[in-house]
Amino acid sequence: MRNHHLPLTAVMVGLTSLVAVNLGSSQSAQAASEFLCPETHAATTNAALQETPEQLASTTNALKSPERENAIRVVAGDLKKEYPNADTADIVNYMLTAYCPLVAAKGGLGADEKQAEMDRFSSQVYRILKE
Repeated sequence: MRNHHLPLTAVMVGLTSLVAVNLGSSQSAQAASEFLCPETHAATTNAALQETPEQLASTTNALKSPERENAIRVVAGDLKKEYPNADTADIVNYMLTAYCPLVAAKGGLGADEKQAEMDRFSSQVYRILKE
């Protein structure tokens, strides 16, 4: 059951990240229907925080924890300290980029199910950031 008190922005952040990757791809229409993860950004922009492969891998590993909610809080707190001017959407997008490989690696799930998992994660991160 969705929490109807969360702004639609939380869900849209996740959808926008993954849709942008699909639309920007030069792959065939069949490949566009596959589950794809957002690309990393080399520098901080209006839409993304700086992401080194090492930082992203560290965040991905942290999100593997069975205590994922606590890991989200720790990572989000660190990001807020490192990027004090980052808005919530920037942090959510960074976290989605780090979480996506974990979802992509899940066997037995179709692209729609993986997208639904990303949407749930986006909502969870957004909720935690707004606490």
